[in-house]
Amino acid sequence: MPIKKQILKSNKSICINGKDYEFEPDMTILEVAKRNGIYIPTFCNHPDFPPKANCRVCVVEIEGRRKLETSCSVKAESGMKIRTDTERVKKARNMNIELIFAEHIEKCPTCIWRTNCSLLEMADKYKVRIQRFADRKGKRKTYKFANAVELDGTQCIDCRNCVDACTLLQKIDYLEVDGKGIHQEIRPTRDKGKECIYCGQCAVHCPVGAAQEQADWDEVEALLKNKTKTLVAQFAPSVRVAIGEEFGFGYGEETTEKMVAALKALGFDYVFDVNFSADITTMVEAEELLERASGTGSMPMFTSCCPAWVKYIEFYHPELIPHLTNSKSPQIHGGGLIKTYWAEKMKINPDNIIVVSVMPCTAKKFEASREELKINKLNPVDYVVTTRELAW
Repeated sequence: MPIKKQILKSNKSICINGKDYEFEPDMTILEVAKRNGIYIPTFCNHPDFPPKANCRVCVVEIEGRRKLETSCSVKAESGMKIRTDTERVKKARNMNIELIFAEHIEKCPTCIWRTNCSLLEMADKYKVRIQRFADRKGKRKTYKFANAVELDGTQCIDCRNCVDACTLLQKIDYLEVDGKGIHQEIRPTRDKGKECIYCGQCAVHCPVGAAQEQADWDEVEALLKNKTKTLVAQFAPSVRVAIGEEFGFGYGEETTEKMVAALKALGFDYVFDVNFSADITTMVEAEELLERASGTGSMPMFTSCCPAWVKYIEFYHPELIPHLTNSKSPQIHGGGLIKTYWAEKMKINPDNIIVVSVMPCTAKKFEASREELKINKLNPVDYVVTTRELAW
């Protein structure tokens, strides 16, 4: 007789705010809460990294335990009875948020998160006095990495997400924790054998805008307001989807037509799709690959489309430089095409064309400024704004 397979449901459960919830092995209290729609605030927790329990905003009360526990780091155990909203929890949480504001100089008008700030939202939600304690980081430095990313010490809340992004995700180890206690600071390493590759993962994972892209939008906006040249925008393939999330569209929803219309409404004279110049890059790379395969170059051949990858090779593995394709990236091909072939067809002096790229990556800012990529002494791309810069 056939044996019927039984699907066993987990019999492990914890009680959160008076209701039982099942959980899987190794899940934290915070993970169980999130899966069941229970809101527990947090700043330093990120699914890309192991829990650090630095911000201590996610504290909860567990029956039988003397101290409050950080829900991001404590594993769920069967039979646990947890409260997320007791007076003791509220008092500790609010105090921790107030202390975080004491190490975060508010630069809201210029912050990348100014219209979507979880710190301000949390302060409003819990009626926190954000100026109860004096700011203690007003004299901290801002570290700039080329023209791509910056790390503003006056805004840093010591969550260390940027360090994890640089170390655990990218394996670069360029950012480090210097000092102890109130003198602790996130800074670039003094090790000359390490270098930033401008990938921007620190900015992506920073919850408060301490690490963010070096914005070019102010300069672009000034050009749009006082037009003396032909302004051309070009946007990367991913931007047409990613930018929709900034305006409440569903994940994965394409907004190409809306974005083109918006760029025209902002004052750009022409808008190009980098999909086309990506095709050019593909053709150029294919031709080069055929030449190399015939014995005229180093194999295997690596793409040069990603400027962070190129920077990584140049600094950390210069022996691999001969393996990089000589082809330019899609944005540089696009800018070059606009300032040569297209300019000639349109009878526009290339000196009077400003090309603005909308890109998903901060390293593209660095790439656009590289001297060796100039064409007829002109940068193919004059400014690069990120997806969220455009969303501003």
